[in-house]
Amino acid sequence: MPGISASAERHASMPLLTATLSKPLALGGRGLRRLRQVLRSVAIASWIAIGLLLFVLVRTLTPWRPVNQCLQPFMAPWMQVAVHILGVRSSLAGLRPAPGSVLLCNHISWLDIVVIAAQLPVRFVAKTEVRQWPLIGLLAAAAGTLFLQRGKRDGAHSSAAIVTAIEHALRAGEVVLIFPEGTTTDGSSLRRFHAKLIPEGARVVPLALAYRGRGAAAVPFLGDDDFASSLWRVLGERDVHAHIQVLAVQDAATPIQQARQAQGAVARALALPSSAERVACSRRC
Repeated sequence: MPGISASAERHASMPLLTATLSKPLALGGRGLRRLRQVLRSVAIASWIAIGLLLFVLVRTLTPWRPVNQCLQPFMAPWMQVAVHILGVRSSLAGLRPAPGSVLLCNHISWLDIVVIAAQLPVRFVAKTEVRQWPLIGLLAAAAGTLFLQRGKRDGAHSSAAIVTAIEHALRAGEVVLIFPEGTTTDGSSLRRFHAKLIPEGARVVPLALAYRGRGAAAVPFLGDDDFASSLWRVLGERDVHAHIQVLAVQDAATPIQQARQAQGAVARALALPSSAERVACSRRC
């Protein structure tokens, strides 16, 4: 009968239809990741555009204000929005550093700056290469970042000039953050904490930063990584938790001793071996 035959054909086609519809669902994890990346990319582009618009507005209304002070008052809320867009959860433990402190923090990624600035009002010291990043470099400069040119001994952006700028900032009651390892790591160990940017007599406070969660492996910015690729990788993650610990003030007498103490304090807080401990272990073994 025609009616029965048509009905039978429809029922026979149901498994095939179900199998066809289930194929996109099998790729749901990858598809959702790509969707997160696209949506967050649009949001980040909007976030950058708002930052640029705010910079132009401040410069127009207060032309006497130095470029490096244009975005400083807006850093915390602006970075909090960025953390939300990136889908990163962040937490802060310990007492907030007193005005005029120098913070020494282990360094894993450009994301460190975002999560720390969202929690603490600080000025960062970064390499001059960051200033050359399109748009981001301008915004970093407008937020008060001090740019160090590694290997330069005198003149603008030299270590001596940066130390002088840090001293001025400390006297003004600002908090300055240095990444004393001089480079990033994957977070599994610490490199030597260098002391050359720590002013004599500064109040030094170590910061211990760790990323946890299933997406934490996407965070480290290493080797030949470029900012765009690293950002795209982080945008796809949905389980990243940045945990910041403010440790005790270091009471050593000299910057070198303060740097060593800070390295030890951070290593203990994160239960990580320092570079010196790794060398000693390799020699014993």
